[in-house]
Amino acid sequence: MHRICHLILFAACIAPALAEPARDPESALREGAFENAPLEYWLVSHGGDNGGGSSADIIAAGGAARSGKMVAQLEAETGTNSRSSAWASISQQINCAPRAQMNIEAWLRVPRPSSATNALVRLRLEYFEDEKCEVPICRHMRMAGDLALADIPAGSWKKIALADTVPQEGRAARISIILCVSGGAGARQILWVDDVALTVIPPPVRQKH
Repeated sequence: MHRICHLILFAACIAPALAEPARDPESALREGAFENAPLEYWLVSHGGDNGGGSSADIIAAGGAARSGKMVAQLEAETGTNSRSSAWASISQQINCAPRAQMNIEAWLRVPRPSSATNALVRLRLEYFEDEKCEVPICRHMRMAGDLALADIPAGSWKKIALADTVPQEGRAARISIILCVSGGAGARQILWVDDVALTVIPPPVRQKH
């Protein structure tokens, strides 16, 4: 009887932990495979100038997803003005330790040909002095790109990666994937993102003498 009670108590204790969406295996990010909609841990941003518009969402990609069934879709379209531009992004914030090594990778796919003549994607890493990400460390921002979407083979997945060391004053980081479209009227670009992962290597331990 005592053994059964112990098992029930143990299950009750771990239930809240099981209910919380877990990080992807071996990744410090949450929902990097985008299998749970809506986006809870990712911040979605989009906008445009001179009539440009954009959006970001999770969609079912069927057998075209790199893993699972879902992908994050970024879409940007310029307006009728030839000088219009548009952008869409997803980002996630995490706490970090000074001098830790940050290794980020994301997989990108262009699902269909685009009329956009100037479409770029950026993988951006920003650091902050506070855990609320209100005080940026502007001199220590890193980007992988700009990668022209025309260089991504149609119908295939391409990896984009970035590695960096957290500055001494860094306490939090923001990882962003940004789609930018400009240079033409009525140009529309769609980008799929999947399997975004962050591996964090703890800072080296200083030996005491």
